[in-house]
Amino acid sequence: MPPFIKPDQLSPGDVFLYHGDSFISKLIRLFDGTEYSHASIWQGDHVVEALGNGITKNTLAASVSGAKFVDVYRFISSEGQNKLGSAEYPAKPVLDRVAFYEAHPERYAYEEIVLLAMLASTRRLPIPGLGLVLRNVLDSASEVLARMVAAGKQPMICSELVYRCYVEAGQKYFIRIRGADVAMAQAASVLANAGSSAPLDAASAADAAFDEEAAVFLENFYAVSGATPPGAAVQGEASLQAVADFVTPGDLKKSPNLQLAGTLRL
Repeated sequence: MPPFIKPDQLSPGDVFLYHGDSFISKLIRLFDGTEYSHASIWQGDHVVEALGNGITKNTLAASVSGAKFVDVYRFISSEGQNKLGSAEYPAKPVLDRVAFYEAHPERYAYEEIVLLAMLASTRRLPIPGLGLVLRNVLDSASEVLARMVAAGKQPMICSELVYRCYVEAGQKYFIRIRGADVAMAQAASVLANAGSSAPLDAASAADAAFDEEAAVFLENFYAVSGATPPGAAVQGEASLQAVADFVTPGDLKKSPNLQLAGTLRL
């Protein structure tokens, strides 16, 4: 069991991963394969996170109030010797990116259902009885994306915000992610296979119907977020952009550059 961390033991740049207990949070945790459904970053005296109204500045108490528990993760360099805040890895470049997103909250929007729809589209689980629920999720998520477009906003998934604050701080702050590239490949497959006219049995027909819904959502997601479309060559900064759009709370947990420091206790 991890140790408890009190607020006065937090360090700027700490990553918070939340165990939410709502219905959508439970589905996010199920499809993401970890105990977390939300992510945020500690600025030093407040939390910065992507919520329904965009990039949001919150008090610590307000941010964690709806979670069953919140674990604190800390950046460590790829060679495993330096932590954020050390002389070699000052926190300022990361915090400068946090400040940038704080200063432009009107550009972004987020709702949990978008993360769930992305997970359902790219990280499938063969669970009987979830098909209709997930198709409704995809429909609802597409409506959410349409509202974002109408409001002139881009989707910014909670874990994407955390990831961007680090990788945009400079190459040595990159957080290695091992799941988002797989999600990108699955998204490309869904879009490539949409509309297949091969004869299907009942079960396959249900899967095909889900794939059609997933393809519609992914097309909307790519269009609204400005994400790199499937099949495009992605290198350097473009590669980081492509990965960022698919990073989940579970991906952050699994990164070798983020180490569990403990469970937050107010």
